[in-house]
Amino acid sequence: MPGEAEKGACGALVWPSRVEPGERLVMSRMLAGIDGSDAQMLLDELAGVMATRSLKTTPERWFRAIVARYRQGHFAPSAGLAVKEKRLRSQSAPIEPPTRAASPETIRHHMARIGAILGRRENAIG
Repeated sequence: MPGEAEKGACGALVWPSRVEPGERLVMSRMLAGIDGSDAQMLLDELAGVMATRSLKTTPERWFRAIVARYRQGHFAPSAGLAVKEKRLRSQSAPIEPPTRAASPETIRHHMARIGAILGRRENAIG
């Protein structure tokens, strides 16, 4: 998964996995008063920038600047859009039940049936 979910004042947020716990605490304070979906949008943007390795400062300093831009109304997501899509796809993916291994007896039975079918085809062709 792209990150780790954490319950907070803004609900369950998915944080970039490379954000250290100390940074996470400081950043969560920066998100105070920001709607949960917007907070997630900002975290997705951070994750996207971290994934492209284009971060020229610490994640905390970058995040502080982007939150300030958001609060001024000058933020438009870009790198976070792909992160959001990936996160939503992984959250909506159906959970497949674990497959059960077939017993050797069942495998032999099916292999014998396949062999019989192939033998009939060879006889019909030849």
